[in-house]
Amino acid sequence: MLFADSQLKMASDGPIISGLVSYYYLKSDKEPDVRTLECIQWDSLYENRYLSISEIRKSLGNVFTLNLK
Repeated sequence: MLFADSQLKMASDGPIISGLVSYYYLKSDKEPDVRTLECIQWDSLYENRYLSISEIRKSLGNVFTLNLK
């Protein structure tokens, strides 16, 4: 299940940076304490976008496999 509903904003003397957050609620038969994955994409306010599933899988590498149901 994907929830992509939060937006973080930070301001300084430089450009405004935003963080778009996606939360994934996880289930594992092998690792019962694994519950959530939080992915944040930081970029400028007007160029930011949510990460795609393929980008998240690439970032995870061999740490674990993300299967969506």
